[in-house]
Amino acid sequence: MGTIMSPLIFLLMIGSAEYVPEDLLALVEPEAGLEILGITPESADFAAIISGGEGTEEGAAAGELDAAVRSAIQNLASRAERVRERAREDLIKEGPKLLPHLRKLVEEDPRRADEAKKVIEALERVKEAAKHDEVLVRQFAIRYAAKNGRKDLIPALKKSTAESENIFVRLAAESALEELDESYESKLDLKGPNGIEELAALPANTNVLLAAYVGAPIPGRSKKLTIKKFFDRITADLGEGGFGPGEEDLRQAHQGVIDFVRQFGNMRPERIHLVHVGAPTETGGGVGIIVHGLYDRSVLETSIRGNTSGWTSHETAGFTVFSSIFARLVPLSDRSILVLPNIASVTFPIREYLESVAAKKEVLSKEKEWTGFFAALTDDIPIRGLVRTEPELMGLLYGELEREMPADAFGAVKGMKALSAMVAPAGEKKITVRLEGSFEKNGQAESLASFIRQGIDMAIAEMKREIDGAPAFIQNMAKRVLSILEAITVTGEGKTGVLRFTTDEEVLYDFYGILGV
Repeated sequence: MGTIMSPLIFLLMIGSAEYVPEDLLALVEPEAGLEILGITPESADFAAIISGGEGTEEGAAAGELDAAVRSAIQNLASRAERVRERAREDLIKEGPKLLPHLRKLVEEDPRRADEAKKVIEALERVKEAAKHDEVLVRQFAIRYAAKNGRKDLIPALKKSTAESENIFVRLAAESALEELDESYESKLDLKGPNGIEELAALPANTNVLLAAYVGAPIPGRSKKLTIKKFFDRITADLGEGGFGPGEEDLRQAHQGVIDFVRQFGNMRPERIHLVHVGAPTETGGGVGIIVHGLYDRSVLETSIRGNTSGWTSHETAGFTVFSSIFARLVPLSDRSILVLPNIASVTFPIREYLESVAAKKEVLSKEKEWTGFFAALTDDIPIRGLVRTEPELMGLLYGELEREMPADAFGAVKGMKALSAMVAPAGEKKITVRLEGSFEKNGQAESLASFIRQGIDMAIAEMKREIDGAPAFIQNMAKRVLSILEAITVTGEGKTGVLRFTTDEEVLYDFYGILGV
């Protein structure tokens, strides 16, 4: 599951700090991406790559087959499975150019038809992989042109925006043109569903919903942030004596992103929603993750269907559910995917939810406690969340808290009805984090606020004692944490408690980045 989620978290980290979220391949330095895919930038014909077609032609069926290929075809009818298996392997090595011959063989030779079909399926996957690699090379070539100021490639870039069928190629080309040609006006229209209807269809007993809009406009962040820049930032923050990522770490990170995109397709999440439905149990809960944005749906589904050893699929309420030992994935639309981590989502009511999505029902959004939350889901708020802190959700946690907290503070926790969260821009390079709890009785908010203030004061004092004499890179990290703790204010009045602080917007960026690493 880490293979799937790490690039998504990296992208969330980047998108949180930009006006427009970049796709996964934008995390990789273009020259590094080209080299990983077998292209030498110094000798590459960028005009041909950028404006070239997408796809590998099979060629015609005419032409003589060499003796080795003819022998392998004959062996497809062998009674020995090992011989047939070796024949299939030999034919697959010849590549997609054999597809016309094999299709003709299926029609004309019943004895070899079944084995030929297996080879055809394998070669179709090879063909699709080659086609997909061409698309990746094209995107890196486009970004290389922009990075190196190659205005001579503007005609090829314009051809890409007009003719490419791949949305990520067109996005990269549009971005490059905007950098290289000041007079260029983007013609790409990305308007579409905003993903709210998938949230509205959630069951009425949903008790947690955290919405992160990864394209929220937080000022002051470079649009062209990459893994390399992020690693450089870590190294600078750690200072002398720190153990920052090195060249091999960077190479592995680049390779990891490309391997992911090769297997599952490129992605550009715009909104990521974490939800929990119903009561958690000792064996799991009702967690779901709904990712909304652009993704290569055909690449994703083809790859998963081809990996029969790792994934299975079945239909539920008209949707295809892909299952592995780590997670279930459900493409809800061309722009939304439901991810269900297996253990954490054992109680998620998948059939009920998918039936509501199919029928376009508004279930959760019509609930009294949630109407205000849905009305406030705007694109300029990076993070907004609501937790209904009812016994169904909190029951397993109450026992632990009762042992750790004073009676009045624990009573306040049990009296909390809901907790809302918001992270919002607060001027240039600043963000405000705000948590607000609503309570059943007067006085409960102040009891919990007092307990939290005492805990923060103790943490500040302990951290100040421990950083004396610590290495420079530890002191740097500790000072960042201290600046946050010292900025926190906690108040309680009547039935409302508020925890609030304003800090540098890079705190949010660092949080996502640490998760991504």
